Amino acid sequence: KPFAPQSVRVIATYTLRRARNAATFLRRAKAVFPFPIEVISGQEEARFIYQGVAHFEHFAGRRLVIDIGGGSTEFAIGEGVQPLRLSSRNMGCVSYALQHFPQGRISEKRFNRAILQAEQELEPIVSSFKTAGWQQAVGTSGTVKTLRDIIVGLGFSSNTIELAHLLALKTHLVAQENSYQLDLPGLTDDRKLLICSGLAILIAAFNLLQIEQMIYIDAALREGVLYEMLEENLPKLDRAVK
Repeated sequence: KPFAPQSVRVIATYTLRRARNAATFLRRAKAVFPFPIEVISGQEEARFIYQGVAHFEHFAGRRLVIDIGGGSTEFAIGEGVQPLRLSSRNMGCVSYALQHFPQGRISEKRFNRAILQAEQELEPIVSSFKTAGWQQAVGTSGTVKTLRDIIVGLGFSSNTIELAHLLALKTHLVAQENSYQLDLPGLTDDRKLLICSGLAILIAAFNLLQIEQMIYIDAALREGVLYEMLEENLPKLDRAVK
């Protein structure tokens, strides 16, 4: 079905932010790909993620939103559709899996090292975020969804995520010794090697930010970009109608 070129927006995140050959890739992509690729900052990524959640599900109070990606984890606090704190930290389920759980190896020591590194990465934002405060903590995207599904599937929780659930899952995973052999409810094959690193990052966030309870919401970066595109195009539509 035909669509207007201006209705397409291509967003690149952590991988192209950090890639040494990003400029070469973008130059070559321009020759074969018909749309411009926009490399956004971590702050901008966090803003889009927050907007996606805020528009998807209304909440009257202040909200903390956490999105664990492959190479970075985005944090945002806001009220309504207005973000108040935004941060992107250089820790993700793919990079931490390669660093701390190579070949899917699991141990208490590996978990503790990953959690400690994540806590050190979070330290600079803790004071600012805790000062802002929130009434609801939200997790988004695949890592948090998978962790929630496993926790519910194992009977640790009916829906929400708490630190006790995460620690119980960590104990369960350590007993398995290797990610390749995991057989857990809600865990797909493509997530097996990433589940320990994602869990370590979320445990660190719960520890340092003293999160009591988290819910999962099925909206994030993509929805935030779509809502902004819609808002940008509404005035044009109004003018066209008039």
